[in-house]
Amino acid sequence: NRNEMNNFQNSKEFKEIVNYLNKKNFSKALEKIQAIYKNYPNDQIILRMLASIYFNNMDWGKAISYYEKVLFFEKDKSKILTNIGVAQFKLGKINKSINTFKIALEYNSNFDLTYNNLGIAYLELAKFEDAIKNFSMALKINKKNISAQTNLINLLTLYKPKKINENPFVKLDKHISNINIENIYYKKNLKKILNESIKLINCS
Repeated sequence: NRNEMNNFQNSKEFKEIVNYLNKKNFSKALEKIQAIYKNYPNDQIILRMLASIYFNNMDWGKAISYYEKVLFFEKDKSKILTNIGVAQFKLGKINKSINTFKIALEYNSNFDLTYNNLGIAYLELAKFEDAIKNFSMALKINKKNISAQTNLINLLTLYKPKKINENPFVKLDKHISNINIENIYYKKNLKKILNESIKLINCS
């Protein structure tokens, strides 16, 4: 019951588990949790810990099974669904991961991590326009998402988008593609090109 669970959360055992997790000693944390899990099979905190440990240990199948149990209790389902999508992707279930990321976005359409992961999944299927769209959405929400920046820049070196896209990196890539390479070596033109590029990067 709730009182027992509250007592457990205040116990020495619980503090030890949290300490192991903070130190990323997942094997010790798992050992401790498994010893008490049978007494609290539906506790959200324990289920979350187990899901997190299996996810960090790259045991994707078990991570999914525990995250699916956490979904019943969790209000912010988008983060849990995003983790499930990542685990599915790691298992090679790309189309399934795409569907899961889309469901996650139905719960929260303002989570840049989900868009970035969806972009990666589309990239795996060589759906480049969809990948660019989702990396761009991630950056629209969070300009400082380094992973989305890197993914988009790397993709733009291989593929030029056909659809109109207002992302600064896409606009910059198009701008650079239109430069007459012979003029770059003139100092005046180089300064102008750099200034224009900086403006494009800084625009939101």
